[in-house]
Amino acid sequence: MAYFGVRRDYHPHSAIETVRGTTQFLLDIFSLEGRFYIRPLKVQYRSAQVMNTVHVQHGERLLPVDESTVLAPLLSRTRWPSLRGGPPHERVDALFEEMGRALEAKRHGRLSQETEEALLSEAWRAFRVHRSGISGLVARYLGLEDFAEIRERQIGEGSIGGKAFGMLVARAIVRKEQPKLFERLEVHDSFFVGAAAFVSFLVRNGLWWIRDQQRTDNGFLQDLKEGRGRILAGEFQPEIVDELARMLDYFGEMPCIVRSSSILEDDRGNAFSGKYESIFLSNQGSRQERLDALLDAIRRVYASVFDPETLMYRRDRGLLESEERMAL
Repeated sequence: MAYFGVRRDYHPHSAIETVRGTTQFLLDIFSLEGRFYIRPLKVQYRSAQVMNTVHVQHGERLLPVDESTVLAPLLSRTRWPSLRGGPPHERVDALFEEMGRALEAKRHGRLSQETEEALLSEAWRAFRVHRSGISGLVARYLGLEDFAEIRERQIGEGSIGGKAFGMLVARAIVRKEQPKLFERLEVHDSFFVGAAAFVSFLVRNGLWWIRDQQRTDNGFLQDLKEGRGRILAGEFQPEIVDELARMLDYFGEMPCIVRSSSILEDDRGNAFSGKYESIFLSNQGSRQERLDALLDAIRRVYASVFDPETLMYRRDRGLLESEERMAL
C-alpha cells in the first residue's frame, strides 16, 4: 500500500482532485483543541453510512460527531477546502487580497482610518450593498472583518441578497449590543452564492429576454412556463459547479437548506415572505448524488422568480422595473 500526505490549504485544488479520482481512500485528518478528528472523504468499496462524517477519537474508538452545535464551530475552524480554487475573479480577488493585508495591519495597530474607510467603500461596491434596503444598518454594524469572512464563503460574485445581509446584520447587532448573549449563539456556518451567478445562469440558458420582459406591465406574466422549464433543465457554469462541490466537501453528509436571498427580498416594506423557495436537503449518498441534488435545489429556487404570485407581488409594490437578481 502507498500513502500520500496532502497538506491543508497548501496543495492546489487541481492536485487534490487528481488524488481523489485515483485513490481508493481519502481521509481528512486534523487535531483541534487537543482532540483528534478524522473524516472519510472517499472510501471505495466500503459502507457509505459514515462517509463524510466527522469522527472524534474516544479512547481506542472513533465515534461519529452529529450534533450541529459541535460540528459548526469545528468545521468553521478547519477551513477545508478553500473555495478559491477556480479561475480568479481578478478585480474582486485583488480587492480582498488587499483587504487581508489591511486586516493584518489593523491587528498590529497600523491601519489608518482613511484606508479602512476606502476599503469598506470598495467592499460595498463589490457586494452591491447600495441595492440593499438595509444599507444603513450594514454600514453601521458590518466591518472589514465581516466582508472578508463573507468573501471566504462566497461562490461567484455580486450581492449576497437581502435575506443574507439581514441575517448577518442581526447577528452583528447582537454582537455589538449584547456581547454576552452573542457568545451563546451557535457559530454561523452559511455559504453564499452571489447574484452574479444567477445572471450568468440566465444568459447561459437563453433566459435573458424572457426575464427582461417581466419588467413591463404588459409582459410580466408571459412565457412563465417556458422560463421555468429552461431553468429546471438549465446548465451551470463549470467553475460554479466546482465551487459548489467543494462546499459539499466541507459540509460532508450533514443536512442543509438552500434558501433564496434575492436583492429585493427582506427589504423595508417588501418582505417577499413565502414567495421564493427554500429547499431542505438530506445531503446523503455519493458525492455526485449529493451534488446533483444541490444543483436541482438551486434550479428550483431560481425558477421561483417565474412564479405568478411573486410577480404579482412585485407589480403591486411597484417593483417590476427594479431588476431582481437571486442570490442564495
